[in-house]
Amino acid sequence: MLNEENNEISQEQSHRGKGQKLLFRIASVILIFAIGFLAGNFIEIMPGEGMDISLLNKLKNRIDQNYYKEYDFNKVQDMTLAGMVAGLNDPYSYYLPEIAQEDFDESVTGSYVGIGVTISPDEKDYSIKVVSPMDGSPAAKAGIQAGDKIVKINGEDYTYERIEDALKLMRGKAGEKVSLEIAREGMDDFTVEVEKAKIETPSVEAKIIDDNIAYVRISRFDMTTYDDMLKALNEIEITGTNAMIMDLRNNGGGVVDIAADIADSFLEEGNIVTLKCKNQPDKSYDAKKGVLNVKTPIVVLVNSSSASASEILSAALQENGKAVLVGEKTYGKGVVNQKFKLTDKTSVVLTVGEYFTPTGKNIHGVGIEPDIPVEMSKELKAKITTLPVNEDVQLLEAINQVKKVR
Repeated sequence: MLNEENNEISQEQSHRGKGQKLLFRIASVILIFAIGFLAGNFIEIMPGEGMDISLLNKLKNRIDQNYYKEYDFNKVQDMTLAGMVAGLNDPYSYYLPEIAQEDFDESVTGSYVGIGVTISPDEKDYSIKVVSPMDGSPAAKAGIQAGDKIVKINGEDYTYERIEDALKLMRGKAGEKVSLEIAREGMDDFTVEVEKAKIETPSVEAKIIDDNIAYVRISRFDMTTYDDMLKALNEIEITGTNAMIMDLRNNGGGVVDIAADIADSFLEEGNIVTLKCKNQPDKSYDAKKGVLNVKTPIVVLVNSSSASASEILSAALQENGKAVLVGEKTYGKGVVNQKFKLTDKTSVVLTVGEYFTPTGKNIHGVGIEPDIPVEMSKELKAKITTLPVNEDVQLLEAINQVKKVR
């Protein structure tokens, strides 16, 4: 996402400089709580921009003179603004009213009270789709899986058009409970009760598995992920291991610059990703030095819920010949968003361009094909974070692959 005030660049929000700058993240967007509302501002729409401002004013006058109830004009204005953005028919463009700003900023830091899911609008029916539950979150513990749709909250129907109200119910105070009706392919709809909690878990887990192989799981890309990774790798003494498996399965994305930083830490040279945005010069992220200097074989695990920043990192390592991808085709989010300030309290996020992998591919709507395809059942996929190694068919194949080449 590009931020016009601070010149920040990312796909959801941005961080550059090895975890030292606090910049905005989206998605992905795969975005983690991408908040898309329906709205339009009477004051900000200028004549000559294709909008009949007189018609909007006439409608407001009709409402003021004839509508039989009192109404909240600010809410009507927010709905109008969001509706204008929704008219773009782009699930990654959305209006941020005042109440959504706090949720948006909290999602950047990776610390908030809620149920812990990465969500996006379903492109077919605009339902609230779960991209992935966060590791160890209340949602994960309640059995919510990637690909689930949240169709009712506390017994009431919700779609992404009402995401503002939906988020209010899914966020709140620790200990509060929320009832979610879940639609899952191949099953009857069912209801789960989820207790809200503070979501503040490390984004990186590292350990030694099977014959001195470093296993590193990155669950999301937020502003601390690069530093979390360095700390985790230092704790397991990465230089003493003889192979590495990076697990990006069910990682819905996050800060693009963080993904670029992590790729840079493994690469000595080569392009990482290139952003092509409307009315802006192309921005190319290129490897500088490879600070980790990892010479051992690397395998990256991916699946259909590996999205956004996960795909940037995966493609950078794959196409530069640094890693082999094992698992399933990735989600396929290859667009770039920019946050624009409208007022002191409102903003709009728009899709302003695309990103391209080192070999020039745009993977939007396509995804990245793994080098070694390994399918996993939905039942096992839902338990990825708790599966023992001997039941994780994708991880077993990753272990097999690093042993072949070391």
